[in-house]
Amino acid sequence: PETGYSDGTVTVKKTGTDEAVPFNTATGTFTMPAAPVTVTVAFTHDTYSITGSVTPESSGEIKFKKSGAYVEEAYYNDTITVEDTPVTGYELSTLTYNNGVEDQDIKSEKSFVMPLANVSISGCFSKIKYTVSKEECSNGSFTLSSDGQVEWGTEVTVNPVPDTDYIVNSISYTVNGVKQDITSDKKFNMPQNDVTVAVTFKSVISGYIDGKAYVQIGDKKWATMNVGASSVTDAGKYFAWGDVTGQTWNGSSWSGAGFSSAPGVGDPTTLPADKDAATYIWGSSWRMPTRAEFDDLINICKRTPSGQYSYIISGGSTSTTEKGIYWCTDYNGAKGMLFIAEDNGLHLFFPAKGYGWTTSLEKNQDQGRYWSSTIFSNNLNAYNLFLKYDSLESGSSTTRSYGLLVRPIVAE
Repeated sequence: PETGYSDGTVTVKKTGTDEAVPFNTATGTFTMPAAPVTVTVAFTHDTYSITGSVTPESSGEIKFKKSGAYVEEAYYNDTITVEDTPVTGYELSTLTYNNGVEDQDIKSEKSFVMPLANVSISGCFSKIKYTVSKEECSNGSFTLSSDGQVEWGTEVTVNPVPDTDYIVNSISYTVNGVKQDITSDKKFNMPQNDVTVAVTFKSVISGYIDGKAYVQIGDKKWATMNVGASSVTDAGKYFAWGDVTGQTWNGSSWSGAGFSSAPGVGDPTTLPADKDAATYIWGSSWRMPTRAEFDDLINICKRTPSGQYSYIISGGSTSTTEKGIYWCTDYNGAKGMLFIAEDNGLHLFFPAKGYGWTTSLEKNQDQGRYWSSTIFSNNLNAYNLFLKYDSLESGSSTTRSYGLLVRPIVAE
């Protein structure tokens, strides 16, 4: 037989008649009769199967055509075309032909010539990718968990990074001209279309006095950073109550002798101006807050009216926008307490930089302690704002010789 055919049926007849002559299929012989004979051989045209599979399932289908008709089998040397039909949102990514010996890529031509073997065709469909672009922004920057060409259905997270003295104002993405607000979630699922992501930032500064930034909360103007600090997350200097020089911690020791005593201040109810570190260092426009003013700060910002510290919310960050008091584990890299007031939503952050005692820095990144100007009833202690992840007190009192931080308030 020719290629593509197999042995067929042999018949022997006396020529001109229907009289058959016995043929031995085992030996391929017959006994010649005393008459002319006609030998006929009918070869079999072999067919080979064509099977197809797709991944992932239900992402599309592939079919096969010969001369315009759909087929599932064909003869040797037939030209077969492959028709792919992806479901909405998918496209063909690979198309492979296998003849039982090797794989061949036929994505470009989408056709093959039938071999002397059964054939399997594998199609892989993938989700169509759409473009995620970033709108230019000022006063900060942002990154995306996925950008450029992104498969639809992919979760895209927006990571805003405000500049110093700015917080997130809004986060959105626009598709088909429609803007979607995602300020709270900071993420979206990629639609089947191109997307533009935008982030805007707003200043956390209400104004400046003597070159020092402040945030207005209620009727008070609070400094955005500590005395001696270079940023809102910096500790600045530590002071004994009544000391106006202060000391800095260099990582292993204090810049001075440490903290074991406090200067005499007489017997006042409130710290005198000449013993007030905020006034002495920043000028007469600033002073240390009173215990009552720390109370007011908490009451203005807390979200729930009662319950022991139930108003402390975990997970605050530079992009937090809702009113409340938040414990932050990463506020531009620092731990501390974040206060957001209902009336303006601006940030006031107190870093948890511990306190000084003798020659050591205690509870750094765990607690924060900030002096008030209000002395305790025994005259040995003074009130301070005490904060940690699960507590916040304005009525805490500490020995005046401890080294605490100072957060100024405008003297009005």
